[in-house]
Amino acid sequence: MRGTPGRGKKRKGGGLHQRRARVDEDAADAPSALHVLLMTWLAQGIMSGVQVHKIAQAAKRDIDMAKNGSRFPDLDQLANLQHGKHVIRSVHSMLAKSSPLPSPFRAPMPYTDGVQDSLLLLPHELFAYMYEKQHVWEQKILADPSKLPEFWDGMRNHPGLAGHPLWNREDHRNRCIPISIHGDEVPCFGIGKIWSRSVLSFSWCSMIQNALGGSCETIMLYIFGLFEKFAQSSGETAAGTKDIFFRILSWSLLAMWEGVWPSRDWRGVPYTRDSAEAKLD
Repeated sequence: MRGTPGRGKKRKGGGLHQRRARVDEDAADAPSALHVLLMTWLAQGIMSGVQVHKIAQAAKRDIDMAKNGSRFPDLDQLANLQHGKHVIRSVHSMLAKSSPLPSPFRAPMPYTDGVQDSLLLLPHELFAYMYEKQHVWEQKILADPSKLPEFWDGMRNHPGLAGHPLWNREDHRNRCIPISIHGDEVPCFGIGKIWSRSVLSFSWCSMIQNALGGSCETIMLYIFGLFEKFAQSSGETAAGTKDIFFRILSWSLLAMWEGVWPSRDWRGVPYTRDSAEAKLD
């Protein structure tokens, strides 16, 4: 005989929520590979407690989303990279494709073990990017333009600005944004340990946004980091590591002051007509 219309076979095992509940009950506690790694890096001083905690929180969010069916192809792609001598290049390439931010500027610098390529985040490139992204601009550079005239009026008689070319710009009260450059050693290995190692880190920020209460984490923009023990001193015929860095930084800041893309590189060499840099001019 046929079954009663509208009534099928009884489902085995109950509904979806019931089956998930049984899976959770049957699941055995297991040590987390990520937890082991984070605790190891914390003990070695490679990462701080704050960093470890934030990564653990991000992992938990992913796990909770995965329980609801979410997948993470970007994380899969990162995890499946072939680990080798140039894995960092692959990671940088992935980041460049996923981020609209300007790529780090690569420059050869002299170190105690020879000339090595170094990466810098040029202030003028970040400045231009943020201006095009107004929500970023307001968060990191200038949330309230009305504060600019007030700032410059208050600085009119500052001895450090006596004779500054700023005063010759008619639009300085409404267009010029004061920035600060900061350099200091920051612990990066053995954090909290007696054998802690620090890197000399250079960064910059908008003084206006700082005065308006922007947090350090939000407004400080990284430029370059250097382990001083590897810095090459300047000689009679060759510039040292810090000299090269400050030449590049001065060139970038001059571009910000002039408000145009540089037509020459930091060494003063003109860009070729077909170069990507020349097309920005």
